Amino acid sequence: MLELPIELLGRRVPGVTDSELRWRHVFSVEDFPWLGDYRIRNQIVIPPAMFCIIALAAAMDISNGEKVASIELSEATIGRPFVLETSSVKIETLFSISKLKFEMDSIHAEFRLDSSVAQCQNTFTVAQGNLHVTFVDQHKPPNHANFSSRPPKSYELRSVNINHFYNSLSEVGVSYNGQFRALASAERRMDYACAVVATTTDEAQRVSTLLHPTRLEACFQMLLLAFAAPLDGSLWTTFTPTKIGRLALFPKACAGINTPTSVTINAYLREYIAGYDAALPMINGDVNVYSSDNVQLQLRLERLTMTPITPSTARLDKLLYLKRIWQQDILSGAVLEQNYYISRSERLGLSRAHMYILAATRLISHRYAKLRILQVGTSSIDLVQALCQELGDFMRSYTGYR
Repeated sequence: MLELPIELLGRRVPGVTDSELRWRHVFSVEDFPWLGDYRIRNQIVIPPAMFCIIALAAAMDISNGEKVASIELSEATIGRPFVLETSSVKIETLFSISKLKFEMDSIHAEFRLDSSVAQCQNTFTVAQGNLHVTFVDQHKPPNHANFSSRPPKSYELRSVNINHFYNSLSEVGVSYNGQFRALASAERRMDYACAVVATTTDEAQRVSTLLHPTRLEACFQMLLLAFAAPLDGSLWTTFTPTKIGRLALFPKACAGINTPTSVTINAYLREYIAGYDAALPMINGDVNVYSSDNVQLQLRLERLTMTPITPSTARLDKLLYLKRIWQQDILSGAVLEQNYYISRSERLGLSRAHMYILAATRLISHRYAKLRILQVGTSSIDLVQALCQELGDFMRSYTGYR
């Protein structure tokens, strides 16, 4: 049975109707020291993953011990990061479930999570969406689509240096430490990344590891890894999750999760929308979590959207080029200078051939500025010197081999 992280949800508020339920919780970073390991721009914030975990915990609570096949959060929106001024400040959360609809094998409801500094009148809605719980029906065969196995490993993956990855996130303002530095190993290619997340013994003893915010936060990290390779400059600002089309948890596939184990996370970048004027750029993708033991699907995130916490400024823009320079199309052939005096040696064809080589090299270097050329064979010293003069600053280095 998947354990319920009641220490994150809080206690149910008495005196609420059957169609509306509420849970209240007051806590601080001192109660959960691992919260201090997640910072944005050097400020402690409540991780967005924690909002989703509270909703999943409430769904388990209203199940009243029934065997749950799946828990889904749909059309969920997540607000801006909630900043904690100091580690001792008390945070109050009020999680509400309304429009409860009980059916034979499922529960439908809407949820909302409000948060505020304790004893403060200003309350903020930090998350809201729909909740759906499906119970195990002994008379119906299970839906195998919900328990699909991990697909074969993709080819052409490049190993990722985990330290470089977390350092690249730190450079844009997101600091992960402790349990939030969850990735043990990772690989990626364009628009795809996979990683192994190891579970520590201490983490497993605290709460159910799949329902721990650090585990879900690793899913958000993976979408960023699918979007940009570490330190390649593609990730220029702090991205946080703002929308989740569907989050599905399959407790049956999490059997034995309370013992130390590891999971494999696959992330797929589906869409990147660049920002324009007041609109923020968006990263959209899907993330799947599989058990490393039985390779069964445990958690699925669909249409996960991440956006920057602040609009981009002109200071963050990349200067693509200073001016436009046109050259003859390389497919037109080498173009020589006009009115060039043809000497006796050129009439023999030697120097004329060199000029064609230089002209072609000039066009190729203009079209493919980052091209690396390996010379096979030997060339005359005059040709090499002329080539270096022709390319000038466009050529980084030349190494000759005999």
